[in-house]
Amino acid sequence: QMQFLNIANNETVHQRFLIVYGQVPGIKGNKDRIVVRHPYFPPLTFPAVNGYFKTLVELESGDNGLKFEYLQGDTVVCQGELTVKMEPYTDKPPLILAILVGSDSKGTFDAPPDACGPGINDLDAAVRKFRCCAYLWQAFISEHMHRQGFGRRTIRLEEEYEPDTMARDNERRMTAKVHILKSRRTVAEIQDKERAQQWKPPPGYKRHTEETQHGLANEALDDYGVFKGSHHVACLTLDSHWDPKEKTILGHAALGGGSGDRRLGVFGSHSTHAWPANAEEVAAKFLDMTRVDTRYLAKDCGGDGEYWRVANVGMGAFLHECGHLLTLGHTPSGIMSRGFDNFNCTFM
Repeated sequence: QMQFLNIANNETVHQRFLIVYGQVPGIKGNKDRIVVRHPYFPPLTFPAVNGYFKTLVELESGDNGLKFEYLQGDTVVCQGELTVKMEPYTDKPPLILAILVGSDSKGTFDAPPDACGPGINDLDAAVRKFRCCAYLWQAFISEHMHRQGFGRRTIRLEEEYEPDTMARDNERRMTAKVHILKSRRTVAEIQDKERAQQWKPPPGYKRHTEETQHGLANEALDDYGVFKGSHHVACLTLDSHWDPKEKTILGHAALGGGSGDRRLGVFGSHSTHAWPANAEEVAAKFLDMTRVDTRYLAKDCGGDGEYWRVANVGMGAFLHECGHLLTLGHTPSGIMSRGFDNFNCTFM
């Protein structure tokens, strides 16, 4: 009999995507799969090992009847059912998602030469990947708050009704809105090495500017002029770029904070190539053993620079900065320490 280990039947959550852990006792096999089916959304498949599984499930507002199949090869060896109630937050301020684009930007982000082109590393792809990243943040926070005894609390995302890229069917649904901020600054200004957080000036170097990526994003938000009153923004800089000669990620800073009505977290797009663009890609991206080629891409992670590590640090460290914008300080462990190195372990 299938057992669900981190959620009870008819439990209430507040986010669109939920992480479910489970077990089928007595099963052995290291190449198994778990498939979850929802009457409204496409099925999702995640790996399973020796009867244990973790999977992402998609939810709509109200009651969600979920059906799970544990497979060995093409054989279903066990089935389970779970009902989850989803009550989206409506009374909490949302985390707003925005992408900063240079005034003369080509609208692309760093990617390996064999993975470039329309819909792959352009602005549309960045929107899809950032949207997916934010939904993973929401699921991650809910799971870790639950583990620590705080219930299923999480962030709310600003959503609108439009073609939904979180599933490949592209049906119209309520989905996370991503604002595009057209900066008054050129790409050259955004990529000025003096504005790169990781660049270390040589001894005696005289700086020409003290501006930061955080400041450029604040400026673009002021020019955009849409957000009034208190607001919380996570901003991805599209025109970040790895410079192998300088060994620096230009146009990137990992910063979060703010004052007054605006709280802001910023991050570069240098790792975006390794992020999933929809829920169906999550498992594959968190298992991708491809290694970074530093002729073209930043190795902003540990180990051998495998893409799964790049995805961990990119999405996880950006969430760390969102923690700062939400007034969190550093902690001895967890996401507000270096917990983002293991970001994928919550999902896999």
